[in-house]
Amino acid sequence: MSTADVEMSIDAIEAHNLSKDDTSVDSIEAQNLLKDEKSVDAMEVQNLSKNEKPMIPEEALVESRSFFTSEIYKIEVQGLPKFFGVGDAKKFFNKKHCLNVHKFKYAGKKASYMFLNFKNEDDRERAIAVVDGLELKGKKLKAFKSKPAKDPLVRIKQKQALEELKIDNRPIKERILSAVCPLYEMPYDEQIKHKTEIVTDFIKKFHGDLIKANHNIKKMVDDKTLELPTLEEFIKSPIINGYRNKCEFTIGLHPKDRTKVQVGFRLSSYKEGNTSVVNAEDVPFVPEPMKKLTKFFEELVTNSGYSTYDPISLSGHWKILLLRINSQKEVLMKITFNPQLLEDKELETIKDYIKQKISHYMEQDHDFKIVSTFLRFESRTSKASSQLLLGENGFHESLGNLRFKVSPESFFQVNTSAAELLYTKVGELADLHPDTTDLIDVCCGTGTIGLFLSNKCRKVYGVEIVPEAVKDAIKNANTNNITNVDFRAGKAEYLLGSIFKDVKQENKDIDSTSTKVVAIVDPPRSGLHQNAVRTLRASEVETLVYISCDMSAAMQNMVNLGKPESNFYVGNPFIPKRIIAVDLFPHTSKHFEVVVLFQRLKSNDDS
Repeated sequence: MSTADVEMSIDAIEAHNLSKDDTSVDSIEAQNLLKDEKSVDAMEVQNLSKNEKPMIPEEALVESRSFFTSEIYKIEVQGLPKFFGVGDAKKFFNKKHCLNVHKFKYAGKKASYMFLNFKNEDDRERAIAVVDGLELKGKKLKAFKSKPAKDPLVRIKQKQALEELKIDNRPIKERILSAVCPLYEMPYDEQIKHKTEIVTDFIKKFHGDLIKANHNIKKMVDDKTLELPTLEEFIKSPIINGYRNKCEFTIGLHPKDRTKVQVGFRLSSYKEGNTSVVNAEDVPFVPEPMKKLTKFFEELVTNSGYSTYDPISLSGHWKILLLRINSQKEVLMKITFNPQLLEDKELETIKDYIKQKISHYMEQDHDFKIVSTFLRFESRTSKASSQLLLGENGFHESLGNLRFKVSPESFFQVNTSAAELLYTKVGELADLHPDTTDLIDVCCGTGTIGLFLSNKCRKVYGVEIVPEAVKDAIKNANTNNITNVDFRAGKAEYLLGSIFKDVKQENKDIDSTSTKVVAIVDPPRSGLHQNAVRTLRASEVETLVYISCDMSAAMQNMVNLGKPESNFYVGNPFIPKRIIAVDLFPHTSKHFEVVVLFQRLKSNDDS
């Protein structure tokens, strides 16, 4: 998927009641766990996802610890046959359909539903896409996100956290910056040096694992007929401060003055009941127009007569302010509001209030313009779609010579200028030619990479598991009058085979020496499915470019590409030839993109 998902959005955290299947950990176990548990560290902002899907927030009563983490990435599956147990579920979901289910929560012998927990949001999203509508014993399954269970340790942890606050005497500014951008005090060249060391360590491990997996590669390295690549360059972000074109701000209360509304980021992880919020005015990656708008919105909320949402008591209304901005300084705004038990008439009054305040604000002189305002009513039991209050239903942003439509939920890289450098470098590594190259864009998302490189290819084939993203990719192609693209919705492991057949059919009358099939793989955080790797191995692809936002998750994919030919992995292995990195997220410690160029090892290749 597109690297977009690799966003580091800071989400509001909503508390939920116990799910019907959830059972509390008994108090004795809870106390024992606490004996060995270290204090909760400030959570670093993470950039989620690829396809541009942000990471799902941890719920307010779910503690940030490995024991309970998978609760925040849970789905419910309905329509299961009676007596369908955990053993059956493991075979069906993990073995047959290759889902990465971390934990199965059994609801009983006669229950027609079960809960599946995952380690991350990408695995959960993929599971929903695979399972929803799947047939099992004549029944269609339903799959959807489920609420996390209430953590039985939450009250004890909150008490501990309050004690810890007495020890942390750092100024609030320092604490919020440490939480969301831990490298903020480090000069940018030093940040790049820090990230270079992380990538270098990964490359060493990758080399070691690859040599262990393929003794022929080891022999070639020992004979000095093959030199495995090191990091060529770490490309810096052209913009260091104010680079994020999308931020999701929590609406809450100041940690010291609990009557003061703040629109910004959580101060730290689950401290002071996890309700403290600090304004974003000192956070370097937030653009100045967004900082001004958060201050304006603090005033709007304060004067509204409605309180901010409290994820502990589940009371209050104002929850999230999402802001997106393009290079023309046009702003899209989406407000999330919990209606609680308000009547429809009151909700209409709130809409009018928001429209009046924003319209009046934009009558003043600003160096930016709010072109879209959306409102979403979201409660614990229902999440209505966003409704347009003011302006257009989105704006356009440029990437290279292309224009992409951006709406509240659509994916677009959060650092536009760095994304352009990334895509340009990917095209250079792939060595594309408009008369001879067929490009296979695996996990294409909304088509940004394939469309960006389409003028350098004879044809682009994109495959993406999320149907809505494929629809956006087609719209983006039409907007830019690009006709040499073919986007398809479905799982890569199922569609790649048919795509390669189509490529072969279209090129049947062309001399094979004048054709080149290149694959660009930009998977979600969890990596590419094993069967998709096998299909790529067995294909006509000679050049493969792998883009990773999570090197540890991508490791197995990369090693499998280089394993020796076998009955399982048909086709000669791919050998890494070049490695570069691109910094899309200055001031964060572990967020960047690594790009690896693989070339097919020919049978007589001794280099």
